[in-house]
Amino acid sequence: KIKFLDIQFETVNEMTARMSRNLILLLFATISCAEILMLGGGEIDDNNKDIWGSFVKLAGGSSANIAIITSASADPSGSGTFYIDILKAFGAKSFWVPIDLNHTENAESPQIAATITEATGIFFGGGDQSRLIECFTRNATQDPTLALKAIVAQYHSNVVIAGTSAGTAIQAGGGVPMVTSGMSYFALRDGAVPWTQTPIDEDDLMYDPLGGFPLFNLGTVDMHFSERGRQGRAIRLAHDTNHVYAFGVDQDTALIFQKTGDDVAFHVVGSAGAYIFDLTWAVTRSDPHWSIYNISATYLSSGDAYNWNSKKVDPPSWKAPLHGSNPLANTSADIFEISRDFTNVAWSLMESTQSTTYGLTSETNPQWRVNMKKTDATKAWKGSRGDSSLITFASLQIDMVVVK
Repeated sequence: KIKFLDIQFETVNEMTARMSRNLILLLFATISCAEILMLGGGEIDDNNKDIWGSFVKLAGGSSANIAIITSASADPSGSGTFYIDILKAFGAKSFWVPIDLNHTENAESPQIAATITEATGIFFGGGDQSRLIECFTRNATQDPTLALKAIVAQYHSNVVIAGTSAGTAIQAGGGVPMVTSGMSYFALRDGAVPWTQTPIDEDDLMYDPLGGFPLFNLGTVDMHFSERGRQGRAIRLAHDTNHVYAFGVDQDTALIFQKTGDDVAFHVVGSAGAYIFDLTWAVTRSDPHWSIYNISATYLSSGDAYNWNSKKVDPPSWKAPLHGSNPLANTSADIFEISRDFTNVAWSLMESTQSTTYGLTSETNPQWRVNMKKTDATKAWKGSRGDSSLITFASLQIDMVVVK
């Protein structure tokens, strides 16, 4: 059984009086012997104590010495200063790693690799993940540089590695492809294409078949997830690259991954949540357009823990089992393009007495219908903190079907 450590950022009285905006974080007690990643969904608020506080805690608290890598940014130096200032506000020392497109040779510097080895935490900023590949690998086979070898060695030495946006995308590797672009509708229509092929259009679902850095390999990873309606592209990428699981992290949220021996657990911190799609029992049909049936969707919202071995959700005490009472669930006429519409429709189904609902793509010729269905295995929980209500659900059946 994986044990957790309660870390309280506010007093119990404060939490009880106003359901503090800062939840009581459940972080892992076995930090000293665990491999830990923080997968940030992008657009992390500078003052998000759940995320930054958790990262600093995992990196050693007041003794933290964090390496900031901003090679993905169009302004690496300015981005480095930005993150150094944020971490300083949370009580951590940090330093910028001077590796960018103008200084790719630094990735082979023994001195710079040594500074990475001395870090107690590593953070990847956002931007374009392909820049990270260009900076930290060599040749068409993406051979690791000294700096990348140092990063991977630190991960296996139980140094926490975190990232946001492109800095999360880059963590998917070791046999898992790295997403590089794409919109959900065009992903359903056209499928996934390796990014080395042409033509390249930002609407097309493209991926690096060699993946990012060899850190997270349980499934494909996506970010800005609910806000940009990326559920369709995540599911299509996982299917087309023969992966059973797809993970998607919302903005201003982080999915913490911990591996201790054979035990794996996740925990969600931040303002929103993260998806885990399970394609184990999914089936597809093309006649002539692509449809997929029987996906199992789990949405973990802030405060939730998830045991990967048992596939069980462990919500915090401030969330109660949710048994829907509203007569009708919402539907959507633009399920992927309206920010958070996919998630909001799913939440409304959990709060309703209905067993099914749906959303349509606004695009037609062809048009897809996303069917959501509660089954006997579906469970949901709901709780409030501050002015926000959060819903968690497990084992919601999803079908994405061509209708015309």
